[in-house]
Amino acid sequence: VDFVCPNGKFNIGTGLKEDPVKNSRVAKINTDKCSLSLLGKILKISWITPQMCILFQNGMSERRRFIDRLTSSLDSLHLNRVYKYEKLLRQRSKILIQLNIDKTWLDTIESQISELSVAITASRLDMVQALNDLYKKELNDNYLTDHFPPANIKLIGKIEELLTNKPASEVEDYIKDILKKSRFSEENIFGPHKTIIEILNRKNNKNVNSASTGEQKLLLISIILSHARMLNKNFNMAPILLLDDIVEHLDKKH
Repeated sequence: VDFVCPNGKFNIGTGLKEDPVKNSRVAKINTDKCSLSLLGKILKISWITPQMCILFQNGMSERRRFIDRLTSSLDSLHLNRVYKYEKLLRQRSKILIQLNIDKTWLDTIESQISELSVAITASRLDMVQALNDLYKKELNDNYLTDHFPPANIKLIGKIEELLTNKPASEVEDYIKDILKKSRFSEENIFGPHKTIIEILNRKNNKNVNSASTGEQKLLLISIILSHARMLNKNFNMAPILLLDDIVEHLDKKH
């Protein structure tokens, strides 16, 4: 597919690589193989599918994945960091149950976990701030629509709290210290995998948890459309939107 954007014209291709174990997706830009994350620097894609209708009724991990997908549109390396972070957490757990623990390797892993924790959280906060800035601008310019209520997204967690008043390097050192102290205790470590995501309707301050299915769908559409407008503003390029069975749960007015 030929794709034209402010950065130029690109020929983009993607497909599945035949593999006896699993089919992995590959991508090409101008016939050269590239990582999927590189595509995110050229074009932005967002979507709403029927499966997302119960997004806010599922566990917090689904909300984190949703926020990470939105964040990856601003930071193309974000999802790679999330995957690496989760992998390192699993590696750390395996090391801790071994009889002979390699403390040097453990120190290295915990150092990487602390760095990724701060980077992932900071990227999420930047995305939420960008949506907040857009809301304030549209409010001042009287651009808000009555049909889809603006959403207020809040990220709640220890790292989020620390980053509001401490430099990133100091927060990384703090996380490293906590990881070291919790190696042989049953204390659950905090991090981006524990972040609580709260979503409120700005018009009535109602939490999405107590909203009806129809109200939840309105908020979901509102977030996706706000995110699309924010991307258009930041990159001077509107994203490609896939709206699959978008009218489900909507009344005639909406």
